[in-house]
Amino acid sequence: MRDICRRVGTGSKSRGLIQGTIVDITQPKKAEQALKESEERYRRLAEDMPAMICSFLPDSTLTYVNSAIIGWFGMSAGEMVGKRFLDLLIDEEERERERNHCLSLTVEQPVKTHEMRWAAADGTEKWVQWTTRGFFDEKGHARAFQSFGLDITYRKMAEKTLREAHGRLNDIIEFLPDATFVVDLNGKVIAWNRAIEEMTGVPKSEIIGKGDYAYAIPFYNHKRPILIDLVLQPQGEIEEKEYELLQRRGHTVFSEAYAPYTYCGKGAHLWGTASMLRDEIGEPYGAIESIRDITERKQAEKALARRTELQQLLMHLATGFVNVLLDELDQAIIDALGSIGRFCNADRAFLISYDFQAGVGSITHEWCEDGIPADWESFQNIPIQPFSEVLKAHLRGDPVYVPRTRDLPDGGFLREILESYGIRTLITLPLMNEKECLGCIGFDSVRKEKVWEDVDVLLLKVLAELLTNAEVRRRTEAALRESESKQRFLAEQNRLLSRISISLAEAETEKEIMRIIAESFKHLNNAVAASMAKYDPKTKELVPVYFSIDSELQEEIGNIFGHSLFSFRFPVDLSLKQIMISQGILRTHSFEELSWGAIDKKTSDLLKARFGIEQIVAIALHCRDELVGTTVAYLSGARLPLPDEVLKTFGYMSGLALSRKRAEEERIEMERRVLHGQKLESLGVLAGGIAHDFNNLLAAMLGNLDLALLDLPPTLPARKFIENSMKATRHAAELTRQMLAYSGRGRFALSRLSLSGLLEDNVHMLKVVMSKSVSLQVKPAKNLPDILADPGQIQQVIMNLLTNASEAIGEKSGIVSVSTGAAYCDDVVLGESLIDEKPPAGRFAYIEVADTGCGMSPDTLQRLFDPFFTTKFVGRGLGMSAVQGIVRGHHGAILVRSEVDRGTAIKVLFPVCKDPAVPGPPGPRVADAEDAADVTLSGTILVVDDEEMVLTLCKAMLERMGFHVLTAVDGEDAVRVFRERADKISCVLLDLTMPKMDGEAAMHELRRIREDVKIILSSGYDEQEISRRFTGNAPAGFIQKPYLFGKLRYELERVLKAGIAELP
Repeated sequence: MRDICRRVGTGSKSRGLIQGTIVDITQPKKAEQALKESEERYRRLAEDMPAMICSFLPDSTLTYVNSAIIGWFGMSAGEMVGKRFLDLLIDEEERERERNHCLSLTVEQPVKTHEMRWAAADGTEKWVQWTTRGFFDEKGHARAFQSFGLDITYRKMAEKTLREAHGRLNDIIEFLPDATFVVDLNGKVIAWNRAIEEMTGVPKSEIIGKGDYAYAIPFYNHKRPILIDLVLQPQGEIEEKEYELLQRRGHTVFSEAYAPYTYCGKGAHLWGTASMLRDEIGEPYGAIESIRDITERKQAEKALARRTELQQLLMHLATGFVNVLLDELDQAIIDALGSIGRFCNADRAFLISYDFQAGVGSITHEWCEDGIPADWESFQNIPIQPFSEVLKAHLRGDPVYVPRTRDLPDGGFLREILESYGIRTLITLPLMNEKECLGCIGFDSVRKEKVWEDVDVLLLKVLAELLTNAEVRRRTEAALRESESKQRFLAEQNRLLSRISISLAEAETEKEIMRIIAESFKHLNNAVAASMAKYDPKTKELVPVYFSIDSELQEEIGNIFGHSLFSFRFPVDLSLKQIMISQGILRTHSFEELSWGAIDKKTSDLLKARFGIEQIVAIALHCRDELVGTTVAYLSGARLPLPDEVLKTFGYMSGLALSRKRAEEERIEMERRVLHGQKLESLGVLAGGIAHDFNNLLAAMLGNLDLALLDLPPTLPARKFIENSMKATRHAAELTRQMLAYSGRGRFALSRLSLSGLLEDNVHMLKVVMSKSVSLQVKPAKNLPDILADPGQIQQVIMNLLTNASEAIGEKSGIVSVSTGAAYCDDVVLGESLIDEKPPAGRFAYIEVADTGCGMSPDTLQRLFDPFFTTKFVGRGLGMSAVQGIVRGHHGAILVRSEVDRGTAIKVLFPVCKDPAVPGPPGPRVADAEDAADVTLSGTILVVDDEEMVLTLCKAMLERMGFHVLTAVDGEDAVRVFRERADKISCVLLDLTMPKMDGEAAMHELRRIREDVKIILSSGYDEQEISRRFTGNAPAGFIQKPYLFGKLRYELERVLKAGIAELP
């Protein structure tokens, strides 16, 4: 409360009165107190803040400073308040900037922020960010200012460091040959090198600082996430379908895509690599993408693919024309035009035949793309004189190419005729038979203009050559000329036959013989043309090999029918639009006359009037009643052919010459095979000797290790080292078996076997040889026919192939697939086998192992089966050599496809077993060495071996079993010892290969001394080899070196079990 009093009354002596007023000021006091508290809180807040706070008048006189700004300048509050703020700045430039900053504040924009340099109390220069607010009166005049300052020196230093780093990064990026750009974490471009400027056409000045996917516009003409955004936002959305390849390796992303708007809209195939950028402490501050133009590489890949397709197409066309029947020749020509037209993206393809005598040309064959009208009916007997420029080029053998019809001179005949047919682009190539132009083939485009590349033109040239041959084949249907006198004609023929016989006898090559036959038969018949076909006994087909036509008729006949008139295989039909040859019947010792039959009278009259071709004579070339080929003559004129005697004589002498040459080639091939067999036999003898000596050493090693294990306690640590040594010794024994398999000395226990069944039974074992990073895919075929094979050897083939496939992939991830199947294989397919001995054509079951590994170069592929050749860091180099030996021994074949960095596929073929009586593989043995009964053995054993170590070892094993042991060092010594103690010896353990007297001879002598003696043979060869060598005189038992104690004991128990109790 607040009271107000005053005196009431007059006069000094009068009694005074006091009047008072009481006012309630509680609320103003509270407001005043709250204001003081608020000001105090603000002051404490301002004092405690690390930021600098000050207030000053329009003339920059300070009215308030907080402790932060006092500490900055090293002055007291009293020293600073009243000073001008501008006087504290470093220089006049900064003072002017601050003055202008304050003056720029208005009622509409009372707050602004700026940065400036200040001098601290220690004299260092620092950066401060000031945020200043102006306070204005009713007239808009500034009456005070308040500023809030932050020390941004470290930020400025960091920005400077970052600018320098960016500068260095920009220098590096500018130096890079690949197009490269960098964005910060907000997706704004901070670097854009010269290479990417050239690629996109966007200068650095226009893109730096832009974000929101602006960097995608030069590539795709719209904003969208691209590769670099997968680095900034790994989970972000990106159109994977836009990329031909997209993969991530660690923190780096790779892609391959087509960017249509690069290089000023020309477009390019690009290979991109993007990764995060990190500072010194590993914190990300941006991302970088490097882009390489791989257009040339893609074009090369496309060209390679196109070249491959081209080769396949050419092969298809070539083989198609070789094998086409006469009545299918027209369609074959149309199909060929269509195949090339589709391959080259043409709209129409046609064949024009020239008739230079009549001066006209006609389309005889035509192919059109769907929706394109045909022109052949309207292009019949068209005068060729107006096409003089085209004809001149064709007669020179040159193609004619019109890239754009619209570029031809206005009013020209060629332009008018092309435009009348709607042709926008045209290319034609002549059909040249030597120097004669028979016609041309043409390809046009009506929907759009087309650029014909060199590879396309090359393809058209090949097609022109094929069609030329087809046209020549058609035109060589000539008739024999009638002789003036039969007697004179026969005498001349006899003289010719005599000269032909001499020529055939002097010919050194099969090609020369066939040329002589065709030319001679043509001359004998005074024919227009003649052809020669060789009989292939494997395919039972006649294959054309030579053709001849008189030059004076070439041009004339070619103008109408082309080469295809004469180029056909006999005996077949030739059915064309204009002509047809009736089917001929080939007889072994005779001939059949073929007559022309015309589809229409006009064509018939033309053939007879102009060319006189009316007859075809064909004879068989034989030797000892075996067909070796045919020759055909095309006669002009209606006359009788040569007498049978002349034709038979010619056929026999020609067949004899061909047969002689074929026999000579077969002899040379047989000599080569014999030499190869001798080489393999020598190698087998060498491998057998090495295997024998090596097995003796292994027997000593393995046996001694086995005995050592028997004497060691199960818990002794040394046991595992001995067991490892035994495992290595067994692997060495396996190596000797592989050596025998490669050399062909290994023997097979053949039985009916299903490759699919074998594969399914061994899936778990096959997975063991695979690297952990390799995925194994097993695809056994159902209902696969059986083969005749040794299951153990085939299993070794599969294991070796899978091991090689796994090692080809290495530590990286990959796929190995193993599949089975069956197919008929002809001599062409089997001719690609990597084994010299080619099996006959027939049905084969196969197993194929394919991998995605490193593949093989052609040089490596040639040495695939060389012994001890390996590209691996480890390995014996015998795996594939053993595979070759096993497959050779099974009369199979090996086909290999391989490409570097793409992988390898190896297909092993085995002939299908045709004999249903052959049994399947034997079941598992009832007992083995480990299952033998623990029977106490006794008696006397004679051990015979020329290797002292094996002898000593075997004696120790037998004595451990309880036997009394006698020893002999060779066969003669064994016979001597046995003769002295024959009644005491229960069994003889006899080595097969020894000096002086081998095991086979020694066994014979021992049985002469005592017929019932039990003999166990020991050898490095397998049991099948022993059974083969001792058929009818087999030993009581067999044990293959090297062997273990248990195996020896088992075999002895098996041999002696019938009479153990009676052993002396």
